[in-house]
Amino acid sequence: IIRKKIKMKFIGIVNFKKFKFNFIILMIIAGLNAILYLILFTQCLKPSIMYYKLLADFDQQNDFLRSDKRSSDDRITKFILFYTPFFGNLNWYLPKTTNDQQFFMQNNCSISNCVLTSNRSLLPHIHEFDALIFHIAAPWTHSLLDKVPATRDRNQIYIAFNMESPAHTKHELKYDNDFYNWTMTYRLDSEILSPYGDIWDKRASTILHPPIKQWLNLHENFSDKMLLDKVKRKTKLAAMFASHCDVHSKRDRLVKSLQNFIPVDVFGECGNLTCERGSSKCDQLLNTDYKFYFAFENSLCRDYITEKLYHSMQAFIVPVVFGGAIYSQFIPPHSYIDANDYGTPRELADYLLYLNENPEEYLKYFWWKSYYEVRDNNYQKYCDLCAKLHATNLVYKSQFYQNIKAWWFQDTCQSESRIKFLRN
Repeated sequence: IIRKKIKMKFIGIVNFKKFKFNFIILMIIAGLNAILYLILFTQCLKPSIMYYKLLADFDQQNDFLRSDKRSSDDRITKFILFYTPFFGNLNWYLPKTTNDQQFFMQNNCSISNCVLTSNRSLLPHIHEFDALIFHIAAPWTHSLLDKVPATRDRNQIYIAFNMESPAHTKHELKYDNDFYNWTMTYRLDSEILSPYGDIWDKRASTILHPPIKQWLNLHENFSDKMLLDKVKRKTKLAAMFASHCDVHSKRDRLVKSLQNFIPVDVFGECGNLTCERGSSKCDQLLNTDYKFYFAFENSLCRDYITEKLYHSMQAFIVPVVFGGAIYSQFIPPHSYIDANDYGTPRELADYLLYLNENPEEYLKYFWWKSYYEVRDNNYQKYCDLCAKLHATNLVYKSQFYQNIKAWWFQDTCQSESRIKFLRN
């Protein structure tokens, strides 16, 4: 019995030591994992520009701007690199990884001597590309080995691209000072303007670049019997497509306020009706059934007009807009109804009911289609970028956005609208 007890005690001591040893090993492994996770996590959260700035002071350009013997200004073809993905898509939804001069010619660009690519190995060195485009709407999650270029040519252009509003910009711009030369956004003060749509002047056979200050305005005497018959066959008043609810602009609250006075059918996640936006079925509904389409933006921000408006203008329907842009700079007069031109939802609803009961007046909102046309802006921005790269001198290239966070966020959006409604 005594031997058995001694043996059991010995086994217990051995097991305890094994447990203690294993516990220590597990704690060490857990600690190492925690340290590794912390390093990787913080490195992913920190924009890689922080490491770029450690190379040298921006005033000491010769220390970190590497100049190739062959100046990019002397090169006939300009090479443009997408350095970051566009919401996870490496090719930015372009036809190919590398799009050469043929791409620019097919899109009727005035200058076609450019190459667009996401292939960093297309040229021997990153600094040999004429321009690098960085998507700043989404946060960057580069690994430790994939930071911004350690060197850049003094002729190289770094471009900040963003089609989202400041309210939906997730990248930490506070680290990006003195980094970008140009911006490519929907904002009118960007070097490369990238709107969601274009207005084509049928008489001049050209795209009108906003801000557009001189429009024809011939709606007063406009009439068309065939179109009037189509108007009279429309049976529903207003529709809206929305996939994101409770957004910065509080557009869902405005719609609910309007529904107290008029019927509004809401399709998508924010309503009880379904229709895949952009499908032929949805387009048919807008063309034949509804008189008004609510093109309400998710943010009330400067110059922010999305495809909601441009797509509806390609249909036979009158858009009612709600946003932070000055719409007269982008689209023809009397082609839309601005909710912010009315003091209350009741006033807006009364005007829509008036047009519903007076089809001749409603029809006048289509006068512009005889003179202008809405076109999708898919690749025009790349045409403009190619042309600017060929035309720009070194002095203009050397500019930097000293505080791009302030440029993008400061005083660019509003929380209150001119039309007053309950926002809570």
